Amino acid sequence: MKYVHRYLLLDFLAQFLLCAVGISIFMLGFVLYQQFSLLITYHLPVLSILWLLINQWPRVLLDVMPGAGLFAVILSLGRMVRDREIQVFRTSGWSFFRIIWPLLTLTLILSYAVFLWNDIVVPKSESKYSQAWTKFTRERTTNFFLTRKFIEGPEGNYFYIGEIDRRTGEMRHIMIYQTATGGFPRLITAQSGTINGMVWLLREGTVHEIGRDGVVSFEMRFKQQIYQAKRDYTALFAAPPIMRELNRAELRKMAVNFDKMGARDQASGYWLQYNMKMATPFALFVFTTLAIPFACLSLRSGRIAILLPALLLYLAYFLVLTVMYALGSQDLLAPWLAAWGSNILFGGLSIVLLFIMVK
Repeated sequence: MKYVHRYLLLDFLAQFLLCAVGISIFMLGFVLYQQFSLLITYHLPVLSILWLLINQWPRVLLDVMPGAGLFAVILSLGRMVRDREIQVFRTSGWSFFRIIWPLLTLTLILSYAVFLWNDIVVPKSESKYSQAWTKFTRERTTNFFLTRKFIEGPEGNYFYIGEIDRRTGEMRHIMIYQTATGGFPRLITAQSGTINGMVWLLREGTVHEIGRDGVVSFEMRFKQQIYQAKRDYTALFAAPPIMRELNRAELRKMAVNFDKMGARDQASGYWLQYNMKMATPFALFVFTTLAIPFACLSLRSGRIAILLPALLLYLAYFLVLTVMYALGSQDLLAPWLAAWGSNILFGGLSIVLLFIMVK
């Protein structure tokens, strides 16, 4: 590798590490500020707070990578432009793309490293964070979460569950509608129950038979009853895994399973997170490429003057990403487009600016 390339890459890496550490420390402080009232409520000791912050750091570091790349390019390459070092290299016969191609290659490699970080390290740290938070606050939190789902089964049957215990799988407020041709549905209600494959064990419930006139013609209460379903609904009603704790392979497996069960809404959510796992790390490459044209303006403008529009573009990227993610969550955009759309849009913008501003 040429001396020029080593000089540029070392300067960029120094600025990149400095920006990454500085921004991540600031973001950790912001996370601590957001959760400070909860930490006081649960009377957590200092070591417990530090453990929570340590396990939040991998996620925070992932989020700050694009910004670190953006500012590192502006600070390192911008300084070389202001000191006219780039002009010296170009008058020596080097084209601008010959000078910067190792920088683009390095940021692409760093993006892949961030991808591995997001797929291997972040899920484990998020799992440890969730386990630690649950342990610290278990005396004050309930294990039940609301589902309030209606699931359509085979032969026109419908199933509803109000709450599920995260630890035991215990269900509450169960209703099963069994439709009958030419008449009203047969309704089974139960206070609680569990699912074991296709076998439902219902407790403290009632069977309601409705006549053709719409009036309840028969009721039978039971202490315990077994209902044989036509399909295994365990995955649909089980406590859903926290998506940020899953790696890419696990997200894909969940999405494929829900697709096979015909649960399109649940599958779409997992496909969205699967694509986000791949798209998010490569925002680093997009922003380092986007920063190069702004760094070249350093000769004509001050550092603050070029940092402001770069920062606005950085905020615009996350605004577009948030909107697309919301549309994808509502199934208004394809999962791959919701995840990759902002990278495609700002990556295209960076290429256009690079050809317009760098001659």
